[in-house]
Amino acid sequence: MTDSPLTFDFAHLTHLLLSKAWLIILTVILFLCAGVAYLMWAPKVYESRAVLEVAPETPKINNLQDFKGDAEDTQSPELIKTIEQALLSDTLLFQVVKANGLEKDPEFAPPKKDGSAYLESELAGRMAKKVSVKVRRATRLIDVTVEDHDPKQAKQLAESIVKEFINQSFEQKLGLSDSASNYLSQEADHLKTKLQAAELAVQTFREAHNAVSLEDKQNIIVEKLKDLNLKVDEAKGERLKLEADVAAIEQGKAKTADRLLLLPSVAALPVVAALRQELADKESRFKAAGQLKGLQDSLSRTLVNAANMVIKSYEAAKATEGKLTAALQDQERAALELNKIAIPYNALVREVETDRALYESVLTRMKATNVATGIWENNIRVIQTPFVAAQPAKPRKLLTLALSLAAGCVLGCALVFGTDMADNSVRGVEQLENISGLSVLASIPDSKRKNLDKESVLSSDAGSYEAEAFRSLRTAISFLSSEKERKTVLFTSSNPAEGKSYCSLNYAVALAQTGRRTLLIDADLRRPNLSKIVLAATKAHGLTECLTQRASVAECCKPTGIEDLYILPAGERVSKPAELLASCDFAGLLKEALLHFDRIVLDSAPVNAVSDTQLIAKDVQSVCFVVRAVKTPRRAVIRACSLLAQTGSHPDGIVFNRMPRRSRDRYYFSEYAGQYANAGGHKG
Repeated sequence: MTDSPLTFDFAHLTHLLLSKAWLIILTVILFLCAGVAYLMWAPKVYESRAVLEVAPETPKINNLQDFKGDAEDTQSPELIKTIEQALLSDTLLFQVVKANGLEKDPEFAPPKKDGSAYLESELAGRMAKKVSVKVRRATRLIDVTVEDHDPKQAKQLAESIVKEFINQSFEQKLGLSDSASNYLSQEADHLKTKLQAAELAVQTFREAHNAVSLEDKQNIIVEKLKDLNLKVDEAKGERLKLEADVAAIEQGKAKTADRLLLLPSVAALPVVAALRQELADKESRFKAAGQLKGLQDSLSRTLVNAANMVIKSYEAAKATEGKLTAALQDQERAALELNKIAIPYNALVREVETDRALYESVLTRMKATNVATGIWENNIRVIQTPFVAAQPAKPRKLLTLALSLAAGCVLGCALVFGTDMADNSVRGVEQLENISGLSVLASIPDSKRKNLDKESVLSSDAGSYEAEAFRSLRTAISFLSSEKERKTVLFTSSNPAEGKSYCSLNYAVALAQTGRRTLLIDADLRRPNLSKIVLAATKAHGLTECLTQRASVAECCKPTGIEDLYILPAGERVSKPAELLASCDFAGLLKEALLHFDRIVLDSAPVNAVSDTQLIAKDVQSVCFVVRAVKTPRRAVIRACSLLAQTGSHPDGIVFNRMPRRSRDRYYFSEYAGQYANAGGHKG
């Protein structure tokens, strides 16, 4: 036998909810009442909302590249989230409290018991409870919502938050601009002073070296050097050209007129060139030699003198070259001296230029910062101003009622499922067979009769569900084995109040209706309920007298008013029933009773409560275990079966008593069973 966990199927859940619908409805009603009470007593809260927009980008300013590089990307989610959190900062909320005088409002800041004043953080915390800030998804819009019991004050506080935030943002950015401006101004003054000092150093250097414009002086010297170099090169060329002719003349290589004419310097003399031209012209006109002789003699004399002229020209060219070379060397020395002066001078000039460029850059930055101060405030715009609310936002009636309804349904279902899961009782035939390892002989439906404990259902309502179930029980027990082995049947249960007396009585009536003489023995000596039902008395002689041999079975048996059915009551109460059953010959008593009756049905005590049943179970032929649906714990069934097994008497089957008519195992009996039974004119 195993304690199988309960399987919840859809049919079971549906039946469970339907059977416990009253609990769910009651829970829903209670929650709805609580919701209505909350709506009636909860203070009304009004909302006022302002909507802010974060500008998509910072405007460009006059193409100032430096300022453009510092522009923030206001489209980034991080910046928008930062603005959202800044709207909830304690500093801003405290400014709103001070601006509206809420620290003096007894409703906002009720007096403390100790009379102390509120701290700034406490006032900001109280204000934070009224304010909610939320960024609309996938937008740059921020909702600033203020809640208050007064709709006008809610509007005023929402406006104040927006105003203080914008002012605070502007002051912070203006403070940054002022700091930047102050820094740039100080830096500009420093650079201005430095520039003036550098310029003064340049001027002092010029005065010390008597150079008003060193750059112009350098340019003049360079031009002179170029001119002298050119003249030296020309003089040298002239000298070199004359030097070869002079050497030929001095060496005697050009003594004749013809040889002298071969010298370039001689031939280039204007006098020689003119005579040669004149001689050539006359040679073309006069053919006689006598006519040309005078010119030829004149040319020869001129050539002799030309040699002396070439020598003089050479000496003059050589002297000129020497003078020009000396002048060039003097000019080069002057240039070198000037370059030495130019090195420190150029350093001073470069310092002046650098300081001037830095100074102009700082001035430009200062202008850009001053322009940016008036433009940053446009980054945040108010696109919806707060209004005075006409209707309270809280409590929300429909939402509250819907939540109350939903909570009632959920809690009601949770209670139903919780109690069902916490219920350890047996609720189904299959479950009972699994945990006990026994077959269910019959399922007795729950009865609606008021006189359930007063008479047999087979007598009062022979065509009912219950009556047909007991006939099925009679048939099931008869098929267990041959009739000789099933003449004595004992009914027991694990705990009291499970219906064993009710089942044993109706089973005995079912046997009697078949014509068999049946004896019903009330073997529960501690609580003889069966004797009260049948005889309405417990003091008649009965089982205890037979066990103590003060009377015989035949003397103690009483008719029940039902044909062929007799009862052996429990008899007088004894102080120690277990000892009596253990010491007597109970098997002999049953043998004696079988001499007078065809069947014997015994109603015994619960197995888990006392040991009486274990003492007599070994002497009977069949044991039927009664289990009450939705009441008997599973572990109680397992424990009772185990105790009976210890005596060597295993139950032959189970009677599942008082099964709900709409249970998950309702297919074990038909709702038309009563009509079908009555269709044959059944009378008992």
